[in-house]
Amino acid sequence: MDALLSNLIKLQGMLDQVLSAGSGPNAKLTKSGKPRKVSDRKGKPSARNDFNAMICKEKATELEAFKATLDKKQGAQFTFIANYNKAHPEAFPAFEAKWQAEQQAKQPVEQPVEQPVEQQKAEQPVEQQPVASALLPSAAPKKKPVKTAKKAITTSVVAPIEIAVADELLPFTIGEKTFLRLGTRRENGNHLWSSGHLWMSKKGAKGGHYGELREDGTINMEAEEPNC
Repeated sequence: MDALLSNLIKLQGMLDQVLSAGSGPNAKLTKSGKPRKVSDRKGKPSARNDFNAMICKEKATELEAFKATLDKKQGAQFTFIANYNKAHPEAFPAFEAKWQAEQQAKQPVEQPVEQPVEQQKAEQPVEQQPVASALLPSAAPKKKPVKTAKKAITTSVVAPIEIAVADELLPFTIGEKTFLRLGTRRENGNHLWSSGHLWMSKKGAKGGHYGELREDGTINMEAEEPNC
């Protein structure tokens, strides 16, 4: 019975906080029509709720007798607690001071984080060691700079000079017909041919495209004329 009353007190306290601090469509509004500010202690234990639960537990007999005098039993515990606070105004302040001290004692104590050994060594100041005077730059013997003459190395590079020879349309005879064909002229008449395409020769002038000479000696009459 005592545990049930205690749970009812806590549940009623949480319900009051939700109804008074909610921001939904059913939330209580201020006189200006704005939703009430949500309490930062919502869902957290409070001295008032624990005090009400203690009164209901310790005064369970008196509470039952008080309920017997009422026609409406619902919410009788809150009326009983209000009457108790009026009769004993010093009870809650004393309970609240003790309650806050207990809450602070329950809070975990933060332990200092130990740094790794490598980090501790890195943070320790490095002791300056005395530097031998023989190693100081000022103690080193001064030497006069020695001038050395460098001989320039020259190599003669002879690159072959290539002369670009442009192709031209040269006479090319097949049987009794003479065509024009792209190639490089040679004085001995053995010209270097660069293409197999043949053009008609009109007294040495370029005529229409005739075809392309294949490796087997035949002529492809359907070959497309190249741009040249």
